[in-house]
Amino acid sequence: HQAPSTKHQAPSTKHQAPSTTSQEPPTKMGVIRTFVAIQVADRVVNNLARVIERLARTGAEFKWVEPENLHITLNFAGDIPERDTPNFCREVKEVVSEFSSFDVSLQGVSGFPDAANPKTLWIGVDQGAEELDAIYQSIEPVIQRWGSHRSRQVFVPHLTLGRLQHRGRANEELLSELHRLRNHDGGVCVVNKVTVFSSFLEKSGPTYAPMATIRI
Repeated sequence: HQAPSTKHQAPSTKHQAPSTTSQEPPTKMGVIRTFVAIQVADRVVNNLARVIERLARTGAEFKWVEPENLHITLNFAGDIPERDTPNFCREVKEVVSEFSSFDVSLQGVSGFPDAANPKTLWIGVDQGAEELDAIYQSIEPVIQRWGSHRSRQVFVPHLTLGRLQHRGRANEELLSELHRLRNHDGGVCVVNKVTVFSSFLEKSGPTYAPMATIRI
């Protein structure tokens, strides 16, 4: 399954100071696992929660993303020393503030590495893919300066729905459901902010907390 093509131009830019809301990073000393993401509208979350329910009913051994954690990841920074997170958030704001708001549509459920042998289940981005890629490219130099993660993969905008559990497997029911959902319309929403998140991994699953929100 390839990422859907788009006909949209790179986003226009503007040069006024961003409207931001910031939160202090967690107080735990050491390093903070950090990523940059787009949160989607409630109606899209509700749409995709129903998709996840359909997939979960197949009994496949996947860890499903909780509705409140659904997002489009732009850049994964890895571990950043806590003392550096204010500088990281400031530099992300500087580059992201150059972009204007735009629409994103979600279309077509599939899997990585492919729909026949999925390890990760996701829905692709149709409209807005080029704009997301432009924001991703603008943030990557900031990741190189402050983050520990070095991406070796081409950026494919998507929203993750579930991940295969350790020693789990996809069953025939899941593969059939994926086929039925291959053209699923996940809805459209306006992207008017970008969020820097901290991530804490717990036995029950990840917990995400916003460290900075940049309006565009």
